[in-house]
Amino acid sequence: MVDPKLFGYTQIVTVENARLVFIAGQGPTTLNGPKAGNSDLRAQARNAVDNILLSRQAIDAGPEHLVNVRVNVVDYNPRMLIDIAPELKRLQKTGVPPAASVFIGVSSLVVPSTLIEIEAVAAVPLLRD
Repeated sequence: MVDPKLFGYTQIVTVENARLVFIAGQGPTTLNGPKAGNSDLRAQARNAVDNILLSRQAIDAGPEHLVNVRVNVVDYNPRMLIDIAPELKRLQKTGVPPAASVFIGVSSLVVPSTLIEIEAVAAVPLLRD
């Protein structure tokens, strides 16, 4: 296996004594407003990460609780990382191992103007009595 530190992910993540929370694919949509720019990958990635951060906050999960991130990108090519990687970095915290992750190139997503969708899994510790 390659050393994933440069790429911002972890090869193997284990979960013990936690509830798994699956965050559905998030794209360039907002609850009360229009979606991010139609052809602006960076803006769409920013919006998707904002939605993951809101979801994480709703379940009281920090960056240390994300165990898996899946990024679906329309017509993916490695140059797209210039726009995507800085936004994904916002899901991490210095000193905390990043989640396991995968990038998947897809031909399209549910809404034709959507360029990126990010889903995540968090492992939130069980409350102890």
